[in-house]
Amino acid sequence: MKPAAMEPVETVITGMGILSCAGGNLAAAREKFIAGQCCLTPITHPRAARLRARFAGQISQPHSSPELPGHDRHVHLALVAAREALAHAAVQPEHFGRRLGLIFSTCSGPMLLIEAHYERMLQGQPQLSAAGLFARRYYAGAQILAHTLGIRGLCTTVVTACSASTAAIALAADLIRCGRLEAALAGGADAFSISTLAGFDGLKATSEGKCAPFSKPPGLNLGEAAAFVFLESAASAHQRGATPWATVLGSGMSNDAHHCSAPEPGGRGLTAAIHAALADAHLSPEQISYINAHGTGTEANDKAEHKALRKVFGERTATLPVSSTKSIVGHCLGAAGATEAIAAIVCATAGVLPPTANFAGPRDGCVMDCVPDAGRTWPAPKIFLSNNSAFGGHNASLALAVGRNPQANPPVKTTRSEPVEPIVITGCGIVSPAGIGVAALARARDDVAQASKPACRGLANAGSTVSTRVDSLPGLPSLPAGRVDESAVESFDRRLNLRSMDPSSKWATLACRLAIREARFPEKPAALAELGLFLNLSAGPSWAESEFLTSFVSNDHQVAQLSAFPYIVPSSVAGNVCRALMLTGHNLTLNPGPAAGLHGLEPALAALRCGHAAALLCGAVDELSDRILADHFYAGEISADQPPGEGAAILMLETAAHARARAVQPIAEIHGLASLTRAHPTMDDVNEVISAALTEAALPREALHALLYYGNPAQLPPACREISRPAALAMGRLEGAQPLVDLAGLLCATDLPANGWILSLAVTQHLTCAAVFKKC
Repeated sequence: MKPAAMEPVETVITGMGILSCAGGNLAAAREKFIAGQCCLTPITHPRAARLRARFAGQISQPHSSPELPGHDRHVHLALVAAREALAHAAVQPEHFGRRLGLIFSTCSGPMLLIEAHYERMLQGQPQLSAAGLFARRYYAGAQILAHTLGIRGLCTTVVTACSASTAAIALAADLIRCGRLEAALAGGADAFSISTLAGFDGLKATSEGKCAPFSKPPGLNLGEAAAFVFLESAASAHQRGATPWATVLGSGMSNDAHHCSAPEPGGRGLTAAIHAALADAHLSPEQISYINAHGTGTEANDKAEHKALRKVFGERTATLPVSSTKSIVGHCLGAAGATEAIAAIVCATAGVLPPTANFAGPRDGCVMDCVPDAGRTWPAPKIFLSNNSAFGGHNASLALAVGRNPQANPPVKTTRSEPVEPIVITGCGIVSPAGIGVAALARARDDVAQASKPACRGLANAGSTVSTRVDSLPGLPSLPAGRVDESAVESFDRRLNLRSMDPSSKWATLACRLAIREARFPEKPAALAELGLFLNLSAGPSWAESEFLTSFVSNDHQVAQLSAFPYIVPSSVAGNVCRALMLTGHNLTLNPGPAAGLHGLEPALAALRCGHAAALLCGAVDELSDRILADHFYAGEISADQPPGEGAAILMLETAAHARARAVQPIAEIHGLASLTRAHPTMDDVNEVISAALTEAALPREALHALLYYGNPAQLPPACREISRPAALAMGRLEGAQPLVDLAGLLCATDLPANGWILSLAVTQHLTCAAVFKKC
């Protein structure tokens, strides 16, 4: 891909949709937000009777769509809000083709279905269909929504807990800014769950009354909601004659690297995210006229957020208007950020500041102007921040503007004007059943080749595949699986304290350390603090889900394993990695599904292209717990010829300029990427994605030296079969990390020439993705 100048791209919001306790559509919610009307209602669920919490932001209507049979309530809610956003923007998705993406987000995901599954298991009914297993995955909502709405472009799910939909909007804007997409539907959804409420209640984070952020008494109320915005380039909006309701000026993300659930007390991580958003938007703190705060109402969060604002805005914090929409609709978890951004946009459009309901004077350590009164005029300019923080230490901040004031809000360059540098790979970190490091792949591959036996038997002789019996669920046969040697991982680097981590976090942390070292990246704290991390999952960590929900259900729906609760969120893995390696830079956890490592490259490249980081770690991790193996067995998804595997694959990605400045020789360059979303893709769909990736790389198909394939062999185009390479190692298939494991194995293979071209292709039930690499 030749360097080329990037033109500034302005990203605007032209459509909004919302479903919450404030109403069933945008018009109803607008009235409540402007009036500051608290919409929390008493919790009547019988299983909540013993909890401290008494109020929640509950949606009264069932909102069950016949189009989504068997799917979780949060997906049904999402469909309502997503359709409203598309209608509000007057958009027909088919007009955009692959240039329209879907960036979904959730915190608890299909928790209602997951809870029901544990109920059945403890009643002796562990059976699960393939469709049921799919519906219980966090990525299922995005893929079903895309299929239902006719969205064909990049599709992924942000799972950074309570900051997820803010991060989703930020990612969507980045993909548009750097030209990966022309438009995107971005937002989130979460449904009210008793187990989630009980977890927060156990942490003593809930309020007996209606929450009063930054006021008294402390505590939060949970809410449920779905909220989406439609983003597009200003040029696209102008061409369509669409009305821009707001402009996304910039964004920033960070990690506290401090604790699994509690914020860093000094607000260090949120401070970094706000500074990054202001820098990205080319704004000074003085240009911000309002802040929509995370404002959960808890003692720890409110104080940490106040300290973060003081570090950015100084003495002005006492008079700068700040409010929390959670006082109106509750804490809507993964939908919170999009809900709050929409609330601020509609209030700014009306010319009034969003009030903080239930405010009765500032709490100690939270002296701010929390806008206790409704109807206060919004001062010019209408430029504001929307902030969120989350379990796992993730922070996200959006800088947005409503309306135009040329003197106070000059046009903002949202992309860099210098030539586009290629993105290069400078390190690979692999933890697999074959062993630790890339060299272990080559050794195990040679062992298999010499054994002249079926691949799995050969690996068993090499000690890297074991037959595992799920003893906790009697009646199952021995299940073959590619397992990682946990003791070898724990003892590989004595400076890493991995023993207290769950398996996913162990594999990911060590793989990140290996990638850092292979890339010769400085391991000094100041350098690591600037390093980004994009972690991609196909399934979340199962140990916490199993431990918390098994004890919760069997203990008459009372919390008995509180320590596991904060780790239920998928982003807990990245949080553990960040704490272990002190990574506080731009980071994101995505759940795109099978072949997650390959699907995660495009969002990571967008972050690098938009200047959020000069280098970041990007990869995927897979874990095989007894629970995961059993679920796959019951769903009929374990076969002897292709058993599941576990491990992690992490790449160090850098701009070429950054690698040159460090005098590091790249391993490979990334030259083309393409994605397509369609259920049961056809051969024409697969060829379309391959052609798009090759076109971006300016490479004819006949110039390819090798093709790595993840998917059903019958879906591989005949023209590609002659250059198809088998997996780097037949060690069991890693659901998310396999494409990157295969890539690492091929890049170190001696039979691939320097400057050799590789196409990596993944074809799954709903997504097709292709990437073109050039070996250096």
